[in-house]
Amino acid sequence: MVNAFYFNKKIIEDFRSAVNKSPIFARKNEYKLLYSKACVLMNRIDSAISYFNSHNEKPKSEEELILYFVEAAILKDGVYQMYENLFREKPPLIESKKWFIDAQTYGKKLFEKDVCPYDDTYFEYLRALIFAHPFETSKGCRSNRVFMSEGEIHMSPWVIANYNDPNREVVGLRIYSNKTLDSLEDIFIGFSNLKNYLLERYNLIPKLTDKINDIINSEKKTWLRHKIVHSNDFYLDLIEIENVYKERFIRIEIVSDYKDIYSIKCDSKLNIESIDKVRFILNNKIIKAIDYLNNNENDNAEEELCFIYKRPKNMHEFAHYELEKIFTYLPNERAKIEIGSNEEWGLIQAKNFYSKYAYKYVFIDFENYSYNEIKTLVTVACILGFVEETKK
Repeated sequence: MVNAFYFNKKIIEDFRSAVNKSPIFARKNEYKLLYSKACVLMNRIDSAISYFNSHNEKPKSEEELILYFVEAAILKDGVYQMYENLFREKPPLIESKKWFIDAQTYGKKLFEKDVCPYDDTYFEYLRALIFAHPFETSKGCRSNRVFMSEGEIHMSPWVIANYNDPNREVVGLRIYSNKTLDSLEDIFIGFSNLKNYLLERYNLIPKLTDKINDIINSEKKTWLRHKIVHSNDFYLDLIEIENVYKERFIRIEIVSDYKDIYSIKCDSKLNIESIDKVRFILNNKIIKAIDYLNNNENDNAEEELCFIYKRPKNMHEFAHYELEKIFTYLPNERAKIEIGSNEEWGLIQAKNFYSKYAYKYVFIDFENYSYNEIKTLVTVACILGFVEETKK
């Protein structure tokens, strides 16, 4: 039998998936604050619904009831704040009156129809008193607190978790009022009604997910307006691809690596021939990437361009270690090498890789070439080695 009060985790997981599937929320200034609030919502509600699903039974102690309301407040406030941020309006449930209308005191109905508060108002009332805060009326909030008289203040000395009602499971609290100092009152609400109240607010999250997807689709339509027209100059094409990447908040390192291959100046016949071969191979990758980007297929474009990072399988022992140190330890600009530094170790590995493998495809002058030129020529050697292997 399915638990009627089960908080379906897929609802918040779908919201998380929508937020994380596009970089615009984390990187576009317009949405950065929204992204921060979404992260808070996702993380806090994860813990809240886990708590609710593992504590489906009525709280048995004052501490359990207080903790239940802590998680309840996190859920309700989180959903409402995100709703207001996304839609620029209050949630549609703010004027509902159905979950606390049957609140009772000493077996009698607490509210007449004309003084029944909105569900949200009464939840705030319960939360304040359960957390030992006074709840008062004033001219600014009297319209929503019709169950209290003008200037009235309610306080609660304790909550009631272990009251046994023969007809239903209830939780409650004791109330003092500044208007009737010589009397007190115990009020109770159905625990299932409280859970339904929370579940109804949790089920607003799919609307938030739909709105997130609407924002993403709107951005994609804007991106589609920027079409890349292939030119006869592949370096200019790469600049256009880089501009599109920046617009779509995609990391541009891969485009920078392509630009290095298309801009390197060579004084060696071997290097000129090898770089021409690699450029001929990469030209087709660039053209395909442009087609993908013009159709908003960013992942496919990235996959096409990632060919530049292909590595041969049949290389000497420690070749992959040497490559890792070349690309992580060598900065783009040369400096005075300190003995024992990462830079020195990266250069040693570059010389090892060159002497054992790369020399077949490129010439590297370690005394005069920049680190960026060295890394570019190592990349060229790896691409040619990979292509050579695949032809066998």
